Amino acid sequence: MDARVVSNRLHAAGDGRYLDFVDGIRALAVVLVLWFHISNTTLTGGYVGVDVFFVISGFLITRICLSKNFSFGSFWYARCRRILPAYLATMVVAGILSSVILLPDEAAQAARSLFAAPFMLQNFVFWKQTSYFSPTLETNPFLHTWTLAVEWQFYLALPLLTMVLRHRHGLLWAALVVVFVASFVLSVWGAIYKPTPTFYLVPFRAWEFLIGSFIAMTSTRLLPGAILSSAVSVAGLIAIVFAAVVFTSKTIFPGFTALLPCLGAGALIWGGLRNPESWTCRALSLPPVRALGQASYSIYLVHWPIIVFVRYIWVHDEPFAVTIAIVAASVGLGFLSWRFIEQPFRKKSDKGPLRRTAATAGAASFISAIAAVLLFTVGFPQRVPDAVQAIEAAGKDNGNFRHCLGFEAPETLEFSKCRLGSQGPVRLVLWGDSTAAALADGLSEEARHKGVSGVFVGADSCPPVPGMSGGFLQARGICSRIQADLPALLKRDPVDVLLVEAAWVGHWSRNVDTFSSEIARAFADYMTLAHRVVIVGPVPAARMNLPSGLARLSYFGNRDSYLGPENLDEIVQVNELVKQAAYKQGFQFVDLLSQICTMDCSMTFDGKPIYFDNGHITETTSKRLARENSNILLGDLQP
Repeated sequence: MDARVVSNRLHAAGDGRYLDFVDGIRALAVVLVLWFHISNTTLTGGYVGVDVFFVISGFLITRICLSKNFSFGSFWYARCRRILPAYLATMVVAGILSSVILLPDEAAQAARSLFAAPFMLQNFVFWKQTSYFSPTLETNPFLHTWTLAVEWQFYLALPLLTMVLRHRHGLLWAALVVVFVASFVLSVWGAIYKPTPTFYLVPFRAWEFLIGSFIAMTSTRLLPGAILSSAVSVAGLIAIVFAAVVFTSKTIFPGFTALLPCLGAGALIWGGLRNPESWTCRALSLPPVRALGQASYSIYLVHWPIIVFVRYIWVHDEPFAVTIAIVAASVGLGFLSWRFIEQPFRKKSDKGPLRRTAATAGAASFISAIAAVLLFTVGFPQRVPDAVQAIEAAGKDNGNFRHCLGFEAPETLEFSKCRLGSQGPVRLVLWGDSTAAALADGLSEEARHKGVSGVFVGADSCPPVPGMSGGFLQARGICSRIQADLPALLKRDPVDVLLVEAAWVGHWSRNVDTFSSEIARAFADYMTLAHRVVIVGPVPAARMNLPSGLARLSYFGNRDSYLGPENLDEIVQVNELVKQAAYKQGFQFVDLLSQICTMDCSMTFDGKPIYFDNGHITETTSKRLARENSNILLGDLQP
């Protein structure tokens, strides 16, 4: 992140002192991010380190933009000289390694973001590439660069605005306040209703930078006394650490919750400006901490590719010694990059500008060439054995009903856009979440053979249990509307067969009594919705993307090929709870768990992965399971 490479000429307002503690805040931020990426189960909210960097960047860049001798051309020349060398070097090396290590499909996925890297547009690529069923981004060595793209784009806007309004201080303040409010409101709204663009795009993130900007603009005013400033610094540090420890992947973010780490970073800077001798600032100014902060940009650049490539080859959870080696390599290579790439280019020398420009253009062109080859050849599959390609191909065997997830609750089943089987009066309804959508392909084929018509109704992460939490869709009302409207519709006009399937393990509360009462109440209501009800049990999720994991195990010669569930006991417990609740109402139950985990739960049929990700069955598996369970699923239904 550019906050780590902005000028080292950081001076406190009015007295020319070097702001050592800012380097310390950088160190704190990069440690949080590195820790989170190494072990997101021990520091569940470490991703807030990114937001801390955003605030630092806003503070530093605004100070530069408001300086008396500010020049837009000089500003961007300095930014390019300080950002691009280490950045392009990392992209070149990671691009080459991607073409050698990553399997074809994942190499092609990574190439999309690599192609955007010279233009700093990766955040747009990840915005468009990310979806509920998209291939995992955890194997993309360029994932972390979206933050650099966001900062780069912000640095285009802020200097232009300050240039236009630099002599109209009141208008500049007004403009920045308007942008801040608009961006914050967008972020709060978007974190709930449009989480992907809100996470990756500048309009939803600009307010975080502007917190730092406002501190820079008031750095000679509104400074608290020494005692108060010390308290503010402590409060800021506590806020950042609290967010890093308490926040999780399920926290609605950025939005309102991002205020905590951002205001914490702002408080650290604000308090440090007045009292850099406070114990907080002294701790952040210790030589080892400062050194880590000064190299934080390079550490940030190299750490994620190292993590991705090591874990990609290792496949299974690496031993603790390997984890330590990853950390050591990240910090060590980061310092080497800072010393031998960053520093030489940051020296204020005007010698060889053409050489620098040529080197930059050459590196950017080389990056684009690597990406283009991987995109054009779809990952250059010829380098991988056919058997490995066949395993990886399961990741594309993802069926036709994914588009049905998340649509508005239907007013009438006849006009639903997700028909099963043949055309005609609806005799069958499949209700559930994304696991039900995966079964829909096979069910539709079996219904078509019988000449029966049906529909699928459901949404991502939305359990077919009225009132049960529906994940991220619950917040925008789609899930709750389906949970209310579909039963009401079927009560007026019951169908012959109601099939209910869900990722029951993902929805259960881990409280047996609560979960049992919720599904018992829902199952009792199902009796009025159809003449016959069939409950489909949970499928056991793999511990990672199954096609990718099995293909990598084969490719790298790892003999330990078990990628089955880590929580099998829990899955068995939930399966039994759902089964007993179904039998209590006289419903039929399809036990997919016993069919998938027949022996060792290897999660393969005929040597091929049964999932196209970590928990959704492939179209091939869907057709097999539907065929084998057709007598229960469809019974004696006739056209």
